[in-house]
Amino acid sequence: SYDWQHLLLIIYLTGIAFAGLKLLVEVISLLLLIVRQKRDERNIIILNKSRTSRFSAFGHIFIDKSLDSDDAEEIIKHEQKHLNRLHFVDILLIELLKVIQWFNPFIYFFDKSLRAVHEYQADEECLSSGIPVHSYQGLVMNQVFRARIFNPSNSFSNPTLIKKRMIMMTKKRS
Repeated sequence: SYDWQHLLLIIYLTGIAFAGLKLLVEVISLLLLIVRQKRDERNIIILNKSRTSRFSAFGHIFIDKSLDSDDAEEIIKHEQKHLNRLHFVDILLIELLKVIQWFNPFIYFFDKSLRAVHEYQADEECLSSGIPVHSYQGLVMNQVFRARIFNPSNSFSNPTLIKKRMIMMTKKRS
């Protein structure tokens, strides 16, 4: 007789091992990036020719050297909102849950929804600080299609979320 419970346990533990290893590699590479790169007094790390042009994680903001200085300042403001609200902690917790629940499709929907809420919150705070809506929307549009972001971090742009973000920026609050 074949023990199906034993087989399912092996499959589950193998999934945890792969998902955990993937997360560990991503976190270690991010920590190495923090240790190796120079930062300024605001914990902003300038990246040379990176895969992405902007994100925040572990209390640091990462931006690409190729960004225009005006755009970079607006992006830094946006990413600082993520840091102020500790969005990275939320993302790290959901990534840990994804390791344990790697087989559950709802955890991936929850992750996507959580990241959308984070972007809406950062956008709302940036706009309420006095940034004009049209210039902020233009900045988001200019940045949105440049690169894909490192997973366990908050990113300034997310191509699948852009239309919803634009709508939320102009929506009147009730």
